[in-house]
Amino acid sequence: MPDVNDLGEYVTSTLAGIAPAYQPRDMYVGTRLAALTAIDSGITTMLDFSHNSRTAAHSDAAIRALADTGIRGVHASMRPHFGDWDGQWAADLTRLHDTHVAGNPLLTLRLAALATGEVAGPGLAYGEHLARAARDLGIGVSIDAVFGLTSSEATGLVSESLVRVTIHAVGRAREAECWDRAAASGTSPWPATAPSGTSRTPPPAASFALCPSSDNPLRKPR
Repeated sequence: MPDVNDLGEYVTSTLAGIAPAYQPRDMYVGTRLAALTAIDSGITTMLDFSHNSRTAAHSDAAIRALADTGIRGVHASMRPHFGDWDGQWAADLTRLHDTHVAGNPLLTLRLAALATGEVAGPGLAYGEHLARAARDLGIGVSIDAVFGLTSSEATGLVSESLVRVTIHAVGRAREAECWDRAAASGTSPWPATAPSGTSRTPPPAASFALCPSSDNPLRKPR
């Protein structure tokens, strides 16, 4: 990836430039290399926020890479931000679960989404339609909330709905919601999401559930 100075340059160079050219083999090599590097560093669990699920084969390759390393892998599946894709997401999550995750205690499947539609439009913005998809499959949700105060405001507006749908469908502390790179967000959504067992990760980690490793762990309002 080329050096970038800000989020806009990253979106232009990587999400709009490099990602559309990725083939399933590229997904496999990149994901396996990342997992092997994690293991070599003493990290035994890794969440792959896989936002280039351009075809079913792309997703298969990414999950297979996690399985082939033997790491405890979480595949958080999201369709691409830009470019052509097969339109199989999020319906393909059922197949991914049944094919790769069911029966493998080291693999976990999540639905991944963005906090707002600012970058890639409303189809990737987390709301009741995606929460319902996760509920129906019984999987957790990972949300990239990197977009600062805008994400914070958007999350606050839908927080009651998210907690209601996600909590009742997915369950509380087991695998409810996880906010990726949420340290850039404001504080408004956190009191509303606290009862759900939601966690968040600081940048540059990749997962979604306000995690114990966070510099600013979620606390229930007093």
